[in-house]
Amino acid sequence: MFQSTDARVSHLHRIPARDGRTVSWPDWVPDDVVAAFAGLGIGAPWEHQATAMEAVHAGRHVLLSTGTASGKSLAYLAPVATATTSDLPREAPPGVRSGGDATPHRDRTVGPIAPHHDRLAAVTGPAVTTSTAVTGPAVTTSTAVTTSTAVTGPAVTTSTAVTTSTAVTTDTAVVPRPRLTAAQLRADLGAGRTGTALYLAPTKALAHDQLRACRELGLDGWRVTTLDGDSDDAERAWARDFGTYVLTNPDMLHYSVLPDHARWARLLGSLRYIVLDECHRYRGVFGAHVSAIVRRLRRLAALYGADPVVIATSATVDGGAELLVDLAGVAPEDVVTVTEDTSPHGQVDLVLWQPEGNHDTESAHLLADCVTEGRQTVAFIASRAMAERVAVTAQDLAGPAGRIDAYRAGYLPQDRRRLERDLQTGQLHGVAATNALELGVDIAGLDAVIVSGYPGTRAALWQQAGRAGRRGSDALVFLVARENPLDAYFFAHPEELLDGSVERTVLDPANPYVLGPHLAAAAQEAALTAADARFFGPAMAGIADTLAAQGVLRKRRAGWYWTRPERAATMIDIRGGGARAVDIVDRDTGRLVGVADVGSADRAVHPEAVYLHQGDSWMVDTLDLDNFEAIVHRDRPGYTTQPVSTMDIEVLDTAESRPFGRDSGRPAGMARPSGPSGPIPTDGPIADGRIDTAGRIDTAGRIDTTGPDDTVEICRGSVRLTGQVIGYLRRDELTGEVWDRTPMVMPEHALETQAMWIRIPESVVRATGLTQVQLAGAVHAAEHTAIGLLPLFVSCDRWDIGGVSTVFHPDTGAATIFIHDGQSGGSGYAAQGYRIAERWWQATYERLSTCGCADGCPRCVQSPKCGNANQFLDKDAARVLLQHLLPA
Repeated sequence: MFQSTDARVSHLHRIPARDGRTVSWPDWVPDDVVAAFAGLGIGAPWEHQATAMEAVHAGRHVLLSTGTASGKSLAYLAPVATATTSDLPREAPPGVRSGGDATPHRDRTVGPIAPHHDRLAAVTGPAVTTSTAVTGPAVTTSTAVTTSTAVTGPAVTTSTAVTTSTAVTTDTAVVPRPRLTAAQLRADLGAGRTGTALYLAPTKALAHDQLRACRELGLDGWRVTTLDGDSDDAERAWARDFGTYVLTNPDMLHYSVLPDHARWARLLGSLRYIVLDECHRYRGVFGAHVSAIVRRLRRLAALYGADPVVIATSATVDGGAELLVDLAGVAPEDVVTVTEDTSPHGQVDLVLWQPEGNHDTESAHLLADCVTEGRQTVAFIASRAMAERVAVTAQDLAGPAGRIDAYRAGYLPQDRRRLERDLQTGQLHGVAATNALELGVDIAGLDAVIVSGYPGTRAALWQQAGRAGRRGSDALVFLVARENPLDAYFFAHPEELLDGSVERTVLDPANPYVLGPHLAAAAQEAALTAADARFFGPAMAGIADTLAAQGVLRKRRAGWYWTRPERAATMIDIRGGGARAVDIVDRDTGRLVGVADVGSADRAVHPEAVYLHQGDSWMVDTLDLDNFEAIVHRDRPGYTTQPVSTMDIEVLDTAESRPFGRDSGRPAGMARPSGPSGPIPTDGPIADGRIDTAGRIDTAGRIDTTGPDDTVEICRGSVRLTGQVIGYLRRDELTGEVWDRTPMVMPEHALETQAMWIRIPESVVRATGLTQVQLAGAVHAAEHTAIGLLPLFVSCDRWDIGGVSTVFHPDTGAATIFIHDGQSGGSGYAAQGYRIAERWWQATYERLSTCGCADGCPRCVQSPKCGNANQFLDKDAARVLLQHLLPA
């Protein structure tokens, strides 16, 4: 199948095998815990595991960032099991987080080290701003008010319980109090109980996989349980009343545990550890929500007398200490990072594979070849629909050599569990998966991994590639190039991909659109006081005052109170997918086929759309957004559908601006030099609904815009986007060729978010010599290429951001290119793009200049998410435009 001399091999990178380094178990780990790990073939911990365990035991918060299959879960399971096993004496709380000497090891290596040491490895699945450095606008928009006031639930806790939060400190395990409140009594009564711990995973499937790993240890008296949306009332009651190690997710904490914290006093009052697994997935707006939830959790734990240690794990993260500070609100000096991986790993050949045709088709052939050769293989595919197609194609090619299935989000729980079980037991030989599998299950012993298209970040690539060779055996990884700017850039510069560090995880814990509603929820749980800034950061008081001014909270001398009858947490959508999912229902049987996010339903299951699910093709009959239902019937018409949309943008405010590119070294308003440039041929008129061509046109057909000065500026701030699906394309399912375009009108969607934009004054436009048509194609093409390359510098992918380009924008008075975050309130990506703009746009210019195509292609200017079906793009004009913007 694979030969290094194959013409499709663009580059071969060999990661050599390495030996592991073990040490003895720490003294404080009980004998039965040591014996339990020995029963799984783990005779001694790797050195990095022991380092992390000692820091945790000393009361330090820990960020453990070592490779996939390096046994990260053992590093927290050992201290968690020690603290939460009921038949063991309860040890003293971690106490003061002043560092201190680590507990010395004693010689407790148990037998030989088994080759399957990674059976308890952590499961993987997604410029950091610290909470003290991040600022945000006051919550004054109607959007923030609506979000905060639309919340529901019972009014809460008495002020007597609240006042204890100021009496609880991190300096001692037991704090003298002037009087005994109900919360203090509950905490004191539980002082001699076994400790508890919470494990937070980004998905339910990952928590269930952790449960399986805990059960394999077989520790007597260890009350481990899951708590998620699938748990029935009896299971939730057992977790609340008896569980000592509760495996859950941020959603359950937010919607069930924290608002009803008095019923969870036993768990919270004994909380010793909080485990944040796969913490790199908590980025952007979702990361800001999780940060607020963890801070609310720590605040309530302190209210009940606990001071838990936070343990965060990731196989790929940069700036780890800052990430943990942002996620949990802990003090930076209390964080220990462990990054040296001392576990063994087999040799891995990473092959950069340049396909002769479509990258997903080539991936299907590679998947079939691997399975035919007896290699258990996972192919990671970018989209749900394409994962289905790849699985069907690969199975047809492999025939009886092995079973190949698809795995993606949107499957029913029983279907997901069956696929996970069959993959773990070896009954499933090949899988075409989205990253739902990457996040959903501990995959051990894969012989090969195929990554169809660069997954957007180096972190995601190494997460997926790390699934190969997990048992210490040699393995293959294929990165199959997709036709987009980022893949083309890395295949031209493999050293950038292989030697560069992973991207910094970006989240803004002080985002007022996120933190404001969570402060309202926190005030309902227990009234906010000035002392709570130690959990929520310095922005807390200002945002709380704004909420009080809006009538969301009521301010009193002692703090801020929630006085409304609604439940505050209910209306905060932490994942941004809408309050409910749209059910996709079979017209003929009434069976639930799958689900779709409300926010994307008009694109995925609009009337007459072709919807793919588990290899079957369905035609959408109707979409009823009011009743959250799409009706479908089986059909395979021979084509796929692609939505066409329009987008308008309005600048709400400008937070920062500065001269950009060639003008970055001179004050705004100073005249810039101009030079002649010949016109570029054009193919004809333009009629792009997203590109505004308003403005005066001179006799040469060039734009005559009038701005405040002639300085090229880069800005960032708040914008309002208004988008609408106005039709769809039918594409041949085999060739992708466009058959026709059908008009359609779907409801408008409005989004207020953060953006960065480049304002291009009239003097620069004149210097380029571009006509209005060429300029419109230039800004559109430059926007596409820049969106494709931002993940080179920021921990996002192109689906997290969007863009709008115009030859004249009324709010800027000039031609403008906007790049915006895709989430309400912003996710930090556009702001980071503003900070590294010169490097980012220089890479954009290089891609436009070096791509070998004649008129533009997916490797440079064409985008898979273009609302205008990649019409009206001018690669050469974009290159000329950037040549005049950037330093020579």
